[in-house]
Amino acid sequence: MLACVIAVPLLTASLSAVLTVNSLASDMRGPNDLPGQKVATIAGSASETWLEKLGEPGGARVSVRVFPNIPAGLDALKNGEVTAVVFDAPVLRYYVNKLGPDQFALAGGLFERNNYSFGLQQENALRERINLALLNLNETGFTDSLKKTCVGEKN
Repeated sequence: MLACVIAVPLLTASLSAVLTVNSLASDMRGPNDLPGQKVATIAGSASETWLEKLGEPGGARVSVRVFPNIPAGLDALKNGEVTAVVFDAPVLRYYVNKLGPDQFALAGGLFERNNYSFGLQQENALRERINLALLNLNETGFTDSLKKTCVGEKN
């Protein structure tokens, strides 16, 4: 009887969690599913520009809603105001890991690759030292470790 008292609530909780996650599942699988949808992104970002251009000429366009930050966009998604949030993958991955996969999930692969950089004048004395430090961090595996621990990225 004691085993049943423990097992039944555990089974109920597990089943409830699975059903909740399944009910959160979206039809969003990638960029081709975005036209005709309300999509959140950050104002003034490359994602906003990309979304504004998405869609077939004369066909359905993406209805872009801009927000000041990712948490505001995720709130809109949670409340059903938008069907997806599009932004930089590492940033979204961070929030999915922070808030839990039971609330949000990443859909599709990388939509468009954008590289980050540091802008320095050619004659800046720190330029070479920064380049060497970044190269060293990459070669020693630190950047891969950082991706795993900070944003949950898998190699």
